[in-house]
Amino acid sequence: MKNGMENNFSKSKIFIDVFIFIFFAILSLIVRWHSFSIRIVDWDETLYYQWAKDLLTGILPYTQIIENKPIGIGLVYAGAFLLFGKSMFSVRILAWLSATVSSYLLYLIGKNILPNKRTLGLLAGSLY
Repeated sequence: MKNGMENNFSKSKIFIDVFIFIFFAILSLIVRWHSFSIRIVDWDETLYYQWAKDLLTGILPYTQIIENKPIGIGLVYAGAFLLFGKSMFSVRILAWLSATVSSYLLYLIGKNILPNKRTLGLLAGSLY
């Protein structure tokens, strides 16, 4: 009997964590909603956009576009283009997903600092 109760308790903890992840996804979407309608925020986004398009067409980095940043941001944009299509909306979706996952990870860290209390984790994830 004890094993069945532990199993139900474990399922309810998983359900709560899934619910909290969904909460962070919705909260992050509400906070970032305005950015989905903005095509380009600043000139650097245009540069990263072109850099990612060049990478996907096989042009080597730092040959056609002069950039002083590491290749990481170009690869992130290229990954967003591969996953969601070649548009800034794709980059916004990836940013939303990253914020959601980061909020949830902060929640998990905060939850482990104060065992049996989700308050610190919820606060940390929500403020992020």
